[in-house]
Amino acid sequence: MGLRQHAAAAIALALSVVGPAVSAATPSINLPLSPRLHKTDGALIGTCNVVAQGAVGDNATDNTAVFREVAAGCRALYPNGASIIVPPGAYVTGPFNLSSNTTLIVEAGAAIVGSLNPDVYPLVVQLPLDEAYRAPHMHNTQYQALISSYGAVNVALTGGGTIEGLGWTWWANMTANSSNLWAHQRPKLVEFVDSVGVTVRNVTLQNSPFWTLHPIFCTNVELSHLRIYAPRNHGNTDGVDPDSCQNVHVSDVLIDVGDDAVSVKSGLHWRTRQKVPAADYLFERVTILFRNFAIGSSVSGDVRNITFRDSTIGDDLGSSPWAIKLKTDSQEGGVVDGVTFRNVRLGLITFCGSSKFVFPTHCNPGKETGATAIDMGMGYGGLEPTDPGILRNVVFDGVYGVGPTGVVASWRGLPGKPVCGVTVTNVTLKQGITWECTDVSNVTLKDVSPSPKGSCVSTGVGAV
Repeated sequence: MGLRQHAAAAIALALSVVGPAVSAATPSINLPLSPRLHKTDGALIGTCNVVAQGAVGDNATDNTAVFREVAAGCRALYPNGASIIVPPGAYVTGPFNLSSNTTLIVEAGAAIVGSLNPDVYPLVVQLPLDEAYRAPHMHNTQYQALISSYGAVNVALTGGGTIEGLGWTWWANMTANSSNLWAHQRPKLVEFVDSVGVTVRNVTLQNSPFWTLHPIFCTNVELSHLRIYAPRNHGNTDGVDPDSCQNVHVSDVLIDVGDDAVSVKSGLHWRTRQKVPAADYLFERVTILFRNFAIGSSVSGDVRNITFRDSTIGDDLGSSPWAIKLKTDSQEGGVVDGVTFRNVRLGLITFCGSSKFVFPTHCNPGKETGATAIDMGMGYGGLEPTDPGILRNVVFDGVYGVGPTGVVASWRGLPGKPVCGVTVTNVTLKQGITWECTDVSNVTLKDVSPSPKGSCVSTGVGAV
């Protein structure tokens, strides 16, 4: 069986795994088959080059059929290890899937560019399911991510090149408050679903129509040496959103996007509707220019044992208006238990620094809205808090740098459901003295400079 036959079978299988897709037509594959992609030596490990199969890197030709054929057929030819090479050039394509034991190598000088034609983006189940209630008009569907993997084992994206989402066309159909006017959720840039052994290393991910990098229901995820960009004034362009995964390591990443730079989420599995926790995450040597590290607000699957260390949020020119946000949704429930921030540098946290153009109403002369560095609250979303979840056991150890123009911390539980167990030690900031607590219990503040004031101290819930 040659590559074409392998590809047709594999594409049909991939679409069934995603499914049921809303539009399940198998992509048409009608390009000539390159003899170099026929296996003649019986090898189970091999390499396929998209140009040898007919891809054209001129930033204009639609290469969707080529990428789908190579992605499916190369792995079928080399089941123990398929490497797909994307050489220098700009290759326009619609979504395609990576299968088990496949490495996509986008070489330095190469870019995979998302097609601007919505018709080449299959409709699939919206993930996470918890997001569906926010926009019921989208009928729980989303355009498939540009690069996806469903139910794969040992899958990787690397090579030094760029994945370009061309988000401007998708962002144009947004209201001023970031509500989505599309009939289906915009595509993410890269999404791994139900996969084990996921690696994304040494690539640039930029201008995603929606969230940029979204592993969901995955185990053993390694994300490192990444550069993630989107305009600061376009919302929903989250950087890294590990969602309902186990054993995640994120390191040496630079993020400058228009929404949460990092957002830890958890929810219900799309097939079983059972809770899947986000557990055992380590973030280190992460540099966030705009905006912040977040947990939530979707945490209905529970969040446990998250560490963010040896990292920087914001620069000294005031690139970020927030630093850290922990939030539970008002109606989804979920337990956030065991979150540690250690050796984290804060830049100037302000609305009116280098990102002032994003927040013009916050920066009227003499009336600047003070920015909050660490925001922690329950019942996010503005709806009746029928099931706001639980937030407990949070540690801040070694926070230093410039600090916020407003309060250092604003922590809010709910009557009868307090945030429980917050330990703050070894904090040295140049500005910011106010620490505000409402419905928070078991707070410890120790070795904090400047000397803290505010309800976390004065009401007796804190100790200095």
